[in-house]
Amino acid sequence: MALDERLQRELDRVGRPADPNGVYEDLIRRRERRRIAHRVQAGALAVVVVAGSIVGVVMLSHVFGSRGESAPVQPLQPVPPVASANGLVAFTTGDAIVVQAADGSDRHEIPAPASGLAWHIAWSPGGDRLAVAMFEDSGRSLWVMNADGSNPMVIAEGDNVSRPSWHPDGQHLTYSVEGNGTTEVHVTRSDGTDDRVAYSEAASGTYGVFSATFSPDGSRILFDAGTDSGYDIFVMDADGSNVRRLTHTGSDYNPSWSTEGSRILFTRQEEASESDIFVMDADGSNVDRLTDDGPAFTNLNPQFSPDGMLITYEAAKNGGTGPILVMDADGSHARTLVPDEVLGFSWQPVPNAISEEPTPGPSNGE
Repeated sequence: MALDERLQRELDRVGRPADPNGVYEDLIRRRERRRIAHRVQAGALAVVVVAGSIVGVVMLSHVFGSRGESAPVQPLQPVPPVASANGLVAFTTGDAIVVQAADGSDRHEIPAPASGLAWHIAWSPGGDRLAVAMFEDSGRSLWVMNADGSNPMVIAEGDNVSRPSWHPDGQHLTYSVEGNGTTEVHVTRSDGTDDRVAYSEAASGTYGVFSATFSPDGSRILFDAGTDSGYDIFVMDADGSNVRRLTHTGSDYNPSWSTEGSRILFTRQEEASESDIFVMDADGSNVDRLTDDGPAFTNLNPQFSPDGMLITYEAAKNGGTGPILVMDADGSHARTLVPDEVLGFSWQPVPNAISEEPTPGPSNGE
């Protein structure tokens, strides 16, 4: 099956949020035109992936109820955050997993752990392993492998397996998944054993949890949840207890923590094909806008760099995929870090290291 067909199938399966303007279909058509142009000019096939970080799952009217009959997750030991410098970057383009230095040098591909589309990706806290979500024809799976792609091991399978997030102990991950009429947040060991449900909710209609992210000390989990008509950000203790709602706009998703856990980055959907990056305190207060690119600009998936000095995010027009931009932590001085059309991105932490030059890449990207 061609890459475009597989992408379209996955986009249809994800289904959230809705795409009333046909953004993805339009991107596929534009991608085919670019492919033909490249064939004419260079005689080579350029694969430019269509997908967009499937922006969040959503909530307006759904009220959190019972978490089902799942046994509670045993509490994990909190781990003090470790100061890290910025190492390599890893990103996926659907048909490839690429690792390179932040300045673009030493670029190389590593083998995917399975057939299908490489999507969400995350470096381990020690910077020696990668977790990657694969969207395959037969379903979705979550893998852990060494940084060079060797020794891959499948640790989870299911519908809508989300981006993985490592516990700071380097031995556990959290992820969200759907199945058997429920949407769940799981915690598992990095070898796939001791997989436990931390949170479970009936997945009626389009309701679901899309992403789950450990706090820097591993004591809490952020997640975004809702339906295709509204979505917000929540936080809970790592054992699934004490669920709190942090936003109430019906348009917030993609949450991620600052390196010390005091702030949360997130995406706010403002129009069908317009979104921007915001930041708030860890309790949901003091919300500030960091990007304001206007209609047709889609800024998604913000993350702090390992040293906490920078923020990366995916930037595109009219939804879909786009390059990775980097800006200072206050939202200024945006520039291109990775010019490719990217599905998933992660910056390698280098623990207990000192970075003399935290600002990578071109000084005035597109």
